[in-house]
Amino acid sequence: MQLKPLTFGRVKIDFPVVLAPMAGYTDAAMRTLCLEQGAGAVYTELTSAEGIRRDSAKTFQVLEAAKGEHPIAGHIFGRDPQAMAEAAKYVEQTGIFDWIDINCGCPVKKVVSRGAGAALLKDLPLMSEIIKRVKGAVSLPVSVKTRIGFNNDSADHLEIARMVEESGADMIAVHARLAKNFHGGDPDWEKLGEMKQQLSMPIIGNGGIFEPADASRMVKASGVDGVMIGRGAIGNPWIFGEIKAELRAFWSGAI
Repeated sequence: MQLKPLTFGRVKIDFPVVLAPMAGYTDAAMRTLCLEQGAGAVYTELTSAEGIRRDSAKTFQVLEAAKGEHPIAGHIFGRDPQAMAEAAKYVEQTGIFDWIDINCGCPVKKVVSRGAGAALLKDLPLMSEIIKRVKGAVSLPVSVKTRIGFNNDSADHLEIARMVEESGADMIAVHARLAKNFHGGDPDWEKLGEMKQQLSMPIIGNGGIFEPADASRMVKASGVDGVMIGRGAIGNPWIFGEIKAELRAFWSGAI
């Protein structure tokens, strides 16, 4: 299986192995280091839409970026469609970011208890409305970061994939575990492959990547268009360069 440069909207990621958004970790310093070590793109930490609406200085600090951080996504979360649209407009108006990313997968209690993050997987109509409102508010491409489901009783991975694409998103990144499982158990890369087969838009796979061979296995097992690394990059920004070397045998485009 080959990885090719990933394009959605006006964004092109030459090497589609990217750094995941992680609260408390993916600040400008970490993002810059990962880009220097070969990451194809980076995301900000989770940025509260309500924080932007309320002019929170702490929230605005999350959106600070170093010179030359590209491609970079402004990663926002919330449950109110209007607040999310306003936040997306603000992120675009900074002139810093290449695209807007909507968090629909964070399983942390303080986010889910607000009805945001992974809680949206239990309310697909609301999740769809948020995507549509954000997409309509900005000219930048819009992507969604999510999971294969909240639990076994909620919408499944194919329902989620279908809704995200029909709502107008340009790209989706999916953590291959249920939100209820956080980071426990083996990621279900087979479900990523099923989503890939259904979608016209690009899909980036996330979950279970801690060494270069993991990335190769995910790509070969699922056919995803890109790979996202979270915890595997904490303290190890070199993993991106190592994966680039690992995937070189499968590469069909220019690096």
